[in-house]
Order: sequence, then C-alpha cells, then structure tokens
Amino acid sequence: MITEEEKRVGIHAGDTETSVVMALKRTWVHDELAPKEMPNFPTSSFLQLKSKAFAWITDDISESGIAGDATKATQDKGNAMLMLGGKLLAEAMLEMAAFDMTSLRAQKSSALS
Repeated sequence: MITEEEKRVGIHAGDTETSVVMALKRTWVHDELAPKEMPNFPTSSFLQLKSKAFAWITDDISESGIAGDATKATQDKGNAMLMLGGKLLAEAMLEMAAFDMTSLRAQKSSALS
C-alpha cells in the first residue's frame, strides 16, 4: 500500500498518517492542500534515521512541517490500515493472554535440589 520511499522517510503527515486520518475523520483532510515533502535523509550507515544516531527537529528537515507524501493518501487505504492494525493487535493480545509466564523459568537442576 505504501511506497518504499514513504516507508523510509514518510514519518509525519505523509501517506500513512493522512490515510488513517481520512478513514477516521474525513473532514479533517483537505485533499487540495495535501503536500508532498520528502526529507533527504543521509545514506551513511552511521546517520540513518532507523539507527537513532541522527537527531533532528521537524524544522531541520521540512519547510512545511510534513515528512512524507500526503498526495497519495486515500480513505480506502486508511480503512485497510486500520483493519490490518486491529487484526494484528487482536492477535497479539490473544497471544499475550495465552502465554504461560512460568515457561520462561529455567528448570532447577538436581544438584540444587
């Protein structure tokens, strides 16, 4: 659903966030004002965004306050994301509820008994 570029640098008010807002509160998004501003994050292995080694504030990376491509956002895409997110959250909660915490304990050795 989301382009590779958006996955990499679309971190605020881009396709993902705008699509979800469209699905939840359509009147909050004005399509004609949807911006596209993709930050030029470095390709250095030491300064990549995902490494958390690269610090910034929004004004450092964006003129508009946007980091992403809101022009690609759709209400249908937002609905699909919410459905998938809800399904994944439900699966995670069911797995957590069924997990036996005592299974993490190491078995006592006979020498300690």
